[in-house]
Amino acid sequence: LDADGDGVRTQADQPLEGVHIALESAIPENTREAAFQPDGSYLINGLRPGDFTLRVTAPDGYLISFDPNSPLSPATGPANSAEVTIGMGDIIQGQDVAAVHTHALSGRVYFDNNLSRDAQDDEPGIAQAEIKLRHLLSKIEFTAVTEADGSYSVPVLFPGAYTLSMALPEDQELYAPRGA
Repeated sequence: LDADGDGVRTQADQPLEGVHIALESAIPENTREAAFQPDGSYLINGLRPGDFTLRVTAPDGYLISFDPNSPLSPATGPANSAEVTIGMGDIIQGQDVAAVHTHALSGRVYFDNNLSRDAQDDEPGIAQAEIKLRHLLSKIEFTAVTEADGSYSVPVLFPGAYTLSMALPEDQELYAPRGA
């Protein structure tokens, strides 16, 4: 478990139960699953040379994160995979897999008719606005489109800092009234 979400293994990071790791081959009898140790390390034995898909699945409520020592790219879901080639006699070590708790963000885009900066029940939502969240460390973007009432939800996010941007539908314009 990548406790601070930075993608680097540290003393604060703890083993996470329920992770599934396998090297899958086009030849089914060459597919192998990882054997886990109490410290969270894993080992895959008995591999023949060839091309494999490294497949990692995190338990519910977690994402496979970014880790500079992993062949995996950041994922926006609980499963991730990478293509790897193993040659005769290869010993591959240090293939860390970082997992993080997921977070969510939701809100509402609305016309602030009375300029109170606080949503009122009688202020209509803006439908079809696009909300983008860009994770500053991994550069992954998460996107949501507002519903008819202006509500949106991004149910799966990495921990960390984000930039948020919004694009209104083409038939809408954003302007600031005088004195705002």
